[in-house]
Amino acid sequence: MLVTFVGAPLTGKSTTAALLYSRLKLMGRPTEIVQEYAREYIALRHKAGDNRPLTDEDQVKIMTKQFEKELLFFGSMKANPLGLVISEGSSVNAMLYMSKNLWSNPDIVSKAKALLSASELVFWAAPIDLPEYVQAMDPNRVHTLEQSRDVATRVQDLFQHLDFHRAIVLQGGAEKRASKALTAVLNYSATRPNNEEQQQQPA
Repeated sequence: MLVTFVGAPLTGKSTTAALLYSRLKLMGRPTEIVQEYAREYIALRHKAGDNRPLTDEDQVKIMTKQFEKELLFFGSMKANPLGLVISEGSSVNAMLYMSKNLWSNPDIVSKAKALLSASELVFWAAPIDLPEYVQAMDPNRVHTLEQSRDVATRVQDLFQHLDFHRAIVLQGGAEKRASKALTAVLNYSATRPNNEEQQQQPA
């Protein structure tokens, strides 16, 4: 089972995914978490002294690597009917930062649709009101709160562009979001068929 998080930066995706992961592990569920590659990519650039804004080319690299990581863990957990993989920052997220002309790139659209199709649950992290100092505390964040809010306005447009209509919106504080996500996972798990053939690996 693959669960993914989509949303702008500073919307609690990583926090909520970590809380969901820990609660499922405490319940004894075999669970893996795929960390957001964008942060690693940014950290490596900073280490090399490269502080330039990310380009479309960078976002394509981030999307491709995140997609590969999601495929890897999805494939390794697929045979276990109780196995669950959480991607704290879906590869689809990279499209939120790409110029609109790349939204029509067949390869990018194909990857995004494949990932969303394979994701049995997709959580949309709504914006959170945070003080400005929070952003300044995290060196691997390259967006201000104002930029985050601007990116957040693109999420619905992206879902419509990809013809995707089953995202579960998460709002409120971290505990509230994690509780809603956990409830959704448990409810879905109780009703899904434990049939390996039902789980389609992204192409």
